[in-house]
Amino acid sequence: MRLIEFVQTRIQTVEQGTKRGPSISEKQATADDLARVQKTNERYFAVYWATLIATFLGTLILAIMFRSEMGGLAAVLGAGGILQGGLLLRLSSEWKEKARIDIIAVLTRRLPPTELTLVLKELLDGLRK
Repeated sequence: MRLIEFVQTRIQTVEQGTKRGPSISEKQATADDLARVQKTNERYFAVYWATLIATFLGTLILAIMFRSEMGGLAAVLGAGGILQGGLLLRLSSEWKEKARIDIIAVLTRRLPPTELTLVLKELLDGLRK
């Protein structure tokens, strides 16, 4: 489960009937959903790190193999640099999502449902852009 799916589900749940506060089981369900989102995010983060390390090592090995050929060396280093740059961008976006998840976890425990709905709607608008 990704963060945007969690936010959409939570907004629908809160809008359906929140004259009363959320029950303990609803709070536990929300905590479980957030934990599932955090685990998914951690798995993606680990995969991106492993891929970045493998790409770096692969680029290094190929650069050593093609060190005598200037054209081959430039192509290997260029391709490796582009791949690593893309992976770093994905890592930074996963880190931002992790920060959002942590903030939502705190807000879910502390805000009443009506205020939480407003915050989640604003976050959802930001995630869709």
